Amino acid sequence: MCACNNKQMHLVRQAAKGVDPQAFIIILESNEVLGEGFKTGAA
Repeated sequence: MCACNNKQMHLVRQAAKGVDPQAFIIILESNEVLGEGFKTGAA
């Protein structure tokens, strides 16, 4: 599982497909992400 912003999404998708061209990828919008490394109110 990976949480990223919209700008990073394309790079994450490319990386997954680079490792496994047959990878199953689900992209969902999230309302909230909590944990180390995330800033409050960051897009």
